[in-house]
Amino acid sequence: MRRFMSPFLLSAVILITLLTGVEASNDNLASHLSKWGQSPETSSTMPGSEKLVVAFYYAWFDQNTWRRDVVSDLPTAPYNSADRNAIARHVDQAKGAGIDALVLSWLGPNNPTDSNLATLLSVAQEKGFRASLDFETNSPFLGSQDAIVGALKYATGKYAGHPNFLRHQGKPVIFFWHVRQLAPSTWQQIRDQADPNRSTIWIAEGDDASYLQAFDGIHMYSIAWAQDVGSTMANFADKVASWEKRLASPKIWVATVMPGYDDRTTGRSDSFVRDRQDGQYYVSTWNAAMATSPDWIVITSFNEWVEGTQIEPSVTYGDEYLNLTRDLSTQFKSAALRPVPVSSSSAPDYDVLNGHFFSQATGNSGTGFVVSNGGGVEFWDEFQRLGGLEAVGYPISQRFEWNGFVVQAMQKGVMQWRPEVGRAYLVNIFDQMTAAGKDDWLSAARSTPRPLGPEFDAGKTWDQVVQSRQALLDANPAIKRRYFAASDPMTVYGLPTSQVEDKGNHYSVRLQRAVIQQWKVDVPWAHAGDVVVANGGDVGKEAGLYPTSVLTSQNRP
Repeated sequence: MRRFMSPFLLSAVILITLLTGVEASNDNLASHLSKWGQSPETSSTMPGSEKLVVAFYYAWFDQNTWRRDVVSDLPTAPYNSADRNAIARHVDQAKGAGIDALVLSWLGPNNPTDSNLATLLSVAQEKGFRASLDFETNSPFLGSQDAIVGALKYATGKYAGHPNFLRHQGKPVIFFWHVRQLAPSTWQQIRDQADPNRSTIWIAEGDDASYLQAFDGIHMYSIAWAQDVGSTMANFADKVASWEKRLASPKIWVATVMPGYDDRTTGRSDSFVRDRQDGQYYVSTWNAAMATSPDWIVITSFNEWVEGTQIEPSVTYGDEYLNLTRDLSTQFKSAALRPVPVSSSSAPDYDVLNGHFFSQATGNSGTGFVVSNGGGVEFWDEFQRLGGLEAVGYPISQRFEWNGFVVQAMQKGVMQWRPEVGRAYLVNIFDQMTAAGKDDWLSAARSTPRPLGPEFDAGKTWDQVVQSRQALLDANPAIKRRYFAASDPMTVYGLPTSQVEDKGNHYSVRLQRAVIQQWKVDVPWAHAGDVVVANGGDVGKEAGLYPTSVLTSQNRP
């Protein structure tokens, strides 16, 4: 996931920057704070416990952006990012939604994002709001370490002393994008030059917590790639805590929330969709974030339209995501004031009568789902027989009736109770998606191959069907090894239902109950050469196969 700028505006940005030149201020921060009547010691401070909600903000759009071949949705009021009235409207909308600051993506000195940041701060001062900048490390104008140092000195000199620049414990806060293009040791060198007295708070982006050696906090720009947002968020929060302990220095954990993702209009080879699920996905990311007790929450994004992560009012969704943000932000900020509900256990999962309670898939320690043997449907026993968490994952639904059988959706599949044999079997979930007319969606959103037609099995005995379908895996030895590594591949995965297909950045084969992929390139969830299995149950949920009512998590028993 990367920021994406209109090529028209990029050309304008480069032209303006070349014409105006780049000046890097060497003045120290204290002198610029003083021009606002402040000093680092006496500037307006915030309590260390303030639970901030900030949102990434993009100020590089023009009228050429608002076309359906560029963005998947349109703002209710198309705009040019340099329009002060548009910026004022955005500040009003953000403030009304409980957002404390907009963090503007900044390409460096003397270009439109620079002047738009100045306007944003001016508007923020008028409206009692705050703003910061996200330092674009891979900006086309910052091609060397010296250029990065110069730009940081310019930014702190020009903006950090502004009374409405975002602060934490009296220090200006600066976010940094794509820090991994330089090593942590290089960043330490840059900081020694640009911020030798550690007068500012630096927040890194990425999934490598070792950068906390040079930065004061960290966040992940995107979590849309995660198969399990709750566990992904929790695992990274643990890494931050581990590095905090290792460095013996407090660090700021900034958890990320997103409404969805759709960058198909960019033409990227690895483009994909994370369906919004009518707001459910956004709520689930907030729940996952809040479960990690973050210091702050960052929204990706207020208005990144080209990647489809915006919460700004749109033609399709209206004010839905601003309204959700207001409610969720209030919940986050008031969490410390509410009494902790009394429950039978504070553990994420624990035994209950005739079963087990799990909260991991909800990302919310207060609610979850029970897998039980109640009512003569022995799902808890069958969950364990089928291989437990490794084979079927955590529960993601309540029990419900589906196609005449009692079922329960898990991350990796759907358990179906068969009373005639007193056992549960995994549903052929991808066959069900074909029956529900979801193959087009699977192809577009999940790069899933389409199934072979019935003629492939014509005239074959069952043994021949099994043999010929498993032989499809010969086209990719790594995928074949992963399939047969299962203790009972027929039970866990079912049979292959497609050829192994080349999807550009990965190879993929569709099975009755899963999809197995081998990646050619590094992606956030896998390295080049890795073989991964897509969770069939989660994909079914994303595709809308299950009734919405059964996806509502339950209070702790």
